Amino acid sequence: GKDIGCVGDTNYTRIECFQQALLHDRDLGDAWFDLGVAGGGTVAYVGYSKQQCFARAIESAGETWSAAARAKAWHNIGTLGGTTVHGKQRQPKECYECCLAADERYADAWYDLALLGGGKIAGAGHSEKDCYIKALETGDLSAPLLSAQAWYRVGIAGGGTVSGRYRSATDCFREALGTDPGIADAWFRLGEAGGGKVSGEDFGKKQCFEKAVDIDGGSARAWFQLGACGGSEAYSAKHCYEACLAKDPETMPVAWHRLGEKSKDEPAQVDGRKYTEKACYEMALKHNRKLPRVWHDLGMIGGGDVDGCAYDRQACFREELLIKPDCPASWYHLGLAGGGDVLGMKSKKECFEKALSLKDDIGGGWAWVQLGLAGGGCVTREGRRKDYLAKECYAQAVNQAVNNETLKEAWYRLGLQGGGNAKGKLQPAKACFENVLRLDPKHALAWCELGCRHSGGTVNKKHYTERECVHLALTHGDGKGVAQAWCSLGRLGGGEIRGEHFDEKLCYVKALSLDQTFAPAWYGLGLSGGGSVDGTAYSKMRCWTKAVEGDPTCGRAWCHLAQEIGPEGGAEVSGCTLTSKECYERAVNCNDDSGCAAAWYHLGLMGGAFVKESNRKAKACYEMALGSGDEDFDVGDAWFKLGCEGGGDVAGAGHSE
Repeated sequence: GKDIGCVGDTNYTRIECFQQALLHDRDLGDAWFDLGVAGGGTVAYVGYSKQQCFARAIESAGETWSAAARAKAWHNIGTLGGTTVHGKQRQPKECYECCLAADERYADAWYDLALLGGGKIAGAGHSEKDCYIKALETGDLSAPLLSAQAWYRVGIAGGGTVSGRYRSATDCFREALGTDPGIADAWFRLGEAGGGKVSGEDFGKKQCFEKAVDIDGGSARAWFQLGACGGSEAYSAKHCYEACLAKDPETMPVAWHRLGEKSKDEPAQVDGRKYTEKACYEMALKHNRKLPRVWHDLGMIGGGDVDGCAYDRQACFREELLIKPDCPASWYHLGLAGGGDVLGMKSKKECFEKALSLKDDIGGGWAWVQLGLAGGGCVTREGRRKDYLAKECYAQAVNQAVNNETLKEAWYRLGLQGGGNAKGKLQPAKACFENVLRLDPKHALAWCELGCRHSGGTVNKKHYTERECVHLALTHGDGKGVAQAWCSLGRLGGGEIRGEHFDEKLCYVKALSLDQTFAPAWYGLGLSGGGSVDGTAYSKMRCWTKAVEGDPTCGRAWCHLAQEIGPEGGAEVSGCTLTSKECYERAVNCNDDSGCAAAWYHLGLMGGAFVKESNRKAKACYEMALGSGDEDFDVGDAWFKLGCEGGGDVAGAGHSE
């Protein structure tokens, strides 16, 4: 047992002592074993390796050798890669099996057998996990780190019963880390399980992932999961995804997507190269085209290039829907993009119908506004189809609006439709515009509608006259939509807007400079004697001609045009030359009856006419003029003419000559 000893006059090392012993007795098993432990050597001029020494120990000692010694020799041969024993080549796995056949409590042999996938002992099969559990149950592993690894491996295998007690995978990882806190993958897996207590200290999943990357910065999965947790004080989520992709840029497309989401304001950097939000989404789809959410996000920023092909916004949403056809948000956004040919749907109206059929509150009410703008549509819920008129769509939008922008647009559009049932009660058009103005007191179009069509209203408990509403409309708005307000201001005699005075005629000119098809403004400009619009002069006759071309139902304009033409003249309207009588006939045929009293009177003077699908003689024309109730018409001449005809019936009452 000494490193060196003296026999006679000669000094002998330990190995030389073992060699001398074996020269005298080749079957001395312990000597062969100790020579193997010492690294092997030469016996009778024959060299023996370590494993050959252990093999000779087994062969020479026979059954007289202890089971523990024999087991140790087999284990040593296995760890050295195996050798020939009793004339048979033995692989490491067989060596460990022979070791355990000799001593089933040899913990290191169970561990090493587990590393080789398990094996058969005394005719009984043992899986890899069984072997790790056996190693732990003996409690006699040669190194604490082996115990930690055994717990870790049992955890990877899903956990198991150790020493009669069931241990979950999480329990196993905790045990492993309690012995060896340097196992990065154990921290990662404990994080995936939600975290846990290690050596009496609680670790959340984020802390576990951070431990994993601190130990092994090359773990792409750990970086990804730490990023998914929002990062940590030391590492931002964006940095985590950058680190993940620096380690594995090919097989983690979801990481590219997440990195894109974090790069909206500033480009990301992976391996020294910068990537914009769009570039990140393009990289994600390059590696996996079946990611619907990435197509959606790429569409939301206008589209991009994937594998050399350009995809616009609509194409991105189409690709998403081909993968995930029941995504209401995608149908909604495809509708906002103008629609697209996908799964039989083409128009944006069909897209909104599909989106609302899948989720009736998609877009927070805005989808209903869009369906209303498309004229209404059909929505299917729980197998039932229901048609919605435009006003019903706007009412739905009012009920579901999640922000003021949507709500005021829905109220405004519902008002234009004449009002409807919303918020549990019937809402007149006037109330709709008042609701818009409660939300946005600078909504020019709502002030315009409230003043021009409803003669004013009450907003936030204050009443506003027609003139006040028109003034506010023109103070806050200057586009085409307030042309009607300029026209109304002209009808009211003009006024001051933003410190500048506008007379009656100039108001009509302002209206027409915004919208040259606005018939009431042409009519009013004609009453003002005509004027210049965008550098072109218009006479009274030309103004009224433009009025009836813009709105053929404007009876007063027809009547004034007829009077301006005179008995012998004519006027060209929309390519046709019309006489005075024809203009009066069109005036009385108008649905609104505006100006028809004068027209009936003049038709009577002309001897009657065929109007309203019947032949009307002069007397009938005078009766119609007097029965119209037109307060602007001077009835004296009509009564006289009716008297000349012998009297007649006016508004159901007979009148003699």
